Amino acid sequence: MSYFRPVWAYLLALAALIILGTASAAQYALAMIASLGVEIPVGVWIETTLHDVVGMAPLYGVIFGLGLLLGMMGGALASRFLPFSRVVIFGFAGFAAILATYLAMESFFAMSGADITPIGATRFWHGLLVQCLMGGFAGMIYARASRGEGHISQ
Repeated sequence: MSYFRPVWAYLLALAALIILGTASAAQYALAMIASLGVEIPVGVWIETTLHDVVGMAPLYGVIFGLGLLLGMMGGALASRFLPFSRVVIFGFAGFAAILATYLAMESFFAMSGADITPIGATRFWHGLLVQCLMGGFAGMIYARASRGEGHISQ
C-alpha cells in the first residue's frame, strides 16, 4: 500500500485542484457579469458554477495536473533538503506549480501570436493569486495524504 500512497495523494490533490480551481474561475466570471449590473439569481449562480466545473475539468485537469505533478516531484526533492514541514514545502510547490503552468501557457499563446487569456480570472492579479492559492492548497493536501499515519505532526 505504501507504494500507492503518493499516487493516491496526487489524485486526491488533483481532484481538489480541479474542483476549487474551476469553481473559483467560474466565480470570477460571474462576479464580472454581476459588476455590470446584471442580477444573477442564486440558482443560476450555482448551476453555472457546476456547469463550469464539469466543463472545464478535463482540460484544466490535464494542463494543471501536469504542472501539479511536476510541482509535487520538486516538493519531494526539496523536502529532503529543506528544514521546513512537508505541508509548507508542498504548499509552496503547489502554488509555484500553478504559477509556472500559467506563465508557460501565457508564453505559448504569446509566441503563437494569439492574445488569449486561458482562464478569464487570471486577467487580474488577484484572480491569478486565487488560482495559485488553490494550487497551494492542493499541495498541502498532497503533503498530508502522502504521509503515513505516524506522521501527524508534519
